Amino acid sequence: MLAAQRREEADRERARSVTFSEYAEGWIARIRTEPKKNGKQRAVGTVRSYKSKVDGYLIPEFGDLPVREIDAERIRLLTLRLDSIPSPLNPRSKFNGVTRPVLTVLLMLLRQAARDGVIPAVPTVTLPRQEAPHGTLILEV
Repeated sequence: MLAAQRREEADRERARSVTFSEYAEGWIARIRTEPKKNGKQRAVGTVRSYKSKVDGYLIPEFGDLPVREIDAERIRLLTLRLDSIPSPLNPRSKFNGVTRPVLTVLLMLLRQAARDGVIPAVPTVTLPRQEAPHGTLILEV
């Protein structure tokens, strides 16, 4: 009985000390195979898009850092770095189209980590507002 409790505690401690890159790779594998809440599989393009954001932006930023050490301040610094990347289509644009999608994927990953017990809760982060393309009218409903 005591040995089983110690094993459980050791397993929980290993889960809490998992690095971001380890958890992210497992998360990508999981979303590739597990259906969404509505029972449908994610499209291959969706998984590819998530993976590209994880590999291109998130792992270079958080790679060897334990998931539990990712807090609102680290995410704020990531946001500042992402915002500084110029838009490839319009270098003078205030928005580059990268920050919001990358933060969305990060928050999805962190929500799953919270459900798995790797972190106690998802850090409170405000996503930047998505701007409408020039000339597009947005109607409030």
